[in-house]
Amino acid sequence: MGIRPDGHGNVTETHVAWHTTKGCSYVPSPIVGGRGKYFLIVSDSGIASCFEAATGERHWMQRIGPHYSASLVEADGLVHFLSDEGITKIVRPGEQFELVAENALGEKCYASPAISQGQIFIRSEKHLYCIARDGR
Repeated sequence: MGIRPDGHGNVTETHVAWHTTKGCSYVPSPIVGGRGKYFLIVSDSGIASCFEAATGERHWMQRIGPHYSASLVEADGLVHFLSDEGITKIVRPGEQFELVAENALGEKCYASPAISQGQIFIRSEKHLYCIARDGR
């Protein structure tokens, strides 16, 4: 759902720019990526979608896994989708689906990743992972 930010109070009737009922999530929160241009979401059942943030035009819809609880995060312009199975799919926001990388931790993950100072923190069932480029 896209809501224009210039309203006050109940803006349900006046400021909803667009909405969709297909491929929506119950648990994972969506994200605006690509410098504010794209709205990305993954349904609990693993259907990822990318919309034009301003208009709601759907660019793509792709099954990326069986189940998702974690909210999406963005790092270095890439959106991270972490499945309950502990598989992270890294996608470049855009008009075409582009899977940049895929990494498996080998254990269940239900928490959303956190990003700080160039590091990604992922809590799984039994471990807390810190992933960084420089090997810290």
